[in-house]
Amino acid sequence: MMITATEYHRHPTLRPDTALRASGLSVRRALGLIAEGSRANYQAAWNWFLANSGKVGKRLYGERLPGVSPEFAHCALRGIHVPANQRYALSVTSAGSKTYAGRDGDLVDLHDGTWLMFYSAHVNNTDGETQPTWNNGLLACLADGVPVGVFLKQKSGDYLISLAFVEEYVPGRDSFVLHGPADAVERNGLAARDFDAEGEVIGVDDVMRDLKVRREAERVVREGQARFRGRLLDAYGGACALSGCRVPQVLQAAHIVDYSGAHSNLVQNGLLLRSDLHLLYDSCLISVEPETLRVVASENLLETEYARLDGMRITPPKDRTLRPRDDLLDVHHRKYLALARV
Repeated sequence: MMITATEYHRHPTLRPDTALRASGLSVRRALGLIAEGSRANYQAAWNWFLANSGKVGKRLYGERLPGVSPEFAHCALRGIHVPANQRYALSVTSAGSKTYAGRDGDLVDLHDGTWLMFYSAHVNNTDGETQPTWNNGLLACLADGVPVGVFLKQKSGDYLISLAFVEEYVPGRDSFVLHGPADAVERNGLAARDFDAEGEVIGVDDVMRDLKVRREAERVVREGQARFRGRLLDAYGGACALSGCRVPQVLQAAHIVDYSGAHSNLVQNGLLLRSDLHLLYDSCLISVEPETLRVVASENLLETEYARLDGMRITPPKDRTLRPRDDLLDVHHRKYLALARV
């Protein structure tokens, strides 16, 4: 399924808290999703990104990577690169283009050996409209858990090189969130650099087995989300942390940091929010200052009924041990500030 960036929010199966992320992201697993005729090229390109991850060097634009077919380019002059006739983006280049007003390339250190990087959806240079031709390649990476190479331009003119997973798409900001480096992100204990150590090729049976695992994981995620919401309802006394709404049918469990990991379903990583406020929070149109617990609202909301949220203070749980963790609120707040640079 190929969708545009503006259509993404209408496809809940592609939300970043679905079973794919819960069942573990893996470069090895992703290789099995690549069409057989293209698999060797993606494999060789990913190997190069992994071998050079964290290094600063040249993009080798116009050249070919080791083991990659001559016709299989690994990057474009700028922006998102989807090789010809392929579903998945192979790389993104962030070079500080004025088109994106400095949003691209902002990094947030998650203090677990990984980082989040913000990357704007590709836009038309003339009218500013998002371009599905390129964005679909990154959305496909998000949907299927396929990694993408990263070139982040440095002051020296060279590029920081890495391989990352597409963690999220924020519709309200037309921005992707990348989580890297890929080998540190993987959740299943498999070292990314070893995925082809024996020359092993992942076959159809492996993919079908993985899909079965994902279906089981979907059930686990749904049950886990229900338990998470139940704990938040108890912790917040059945009231929205921001509006005070007590109608349970519209109260939802919002993750502060929405990536898979040890903190995912802890009460301290959650806020009980009314459904519309949850959407604003997930889209980084509002955030909570860690020190004051006061809400900050995006300028995009100034002419709306939500402008009044700016400066309001959330009501945390009475039990101090269940209150939102400052470090997790800080990650979301830095994400909000990075995306606010327009």
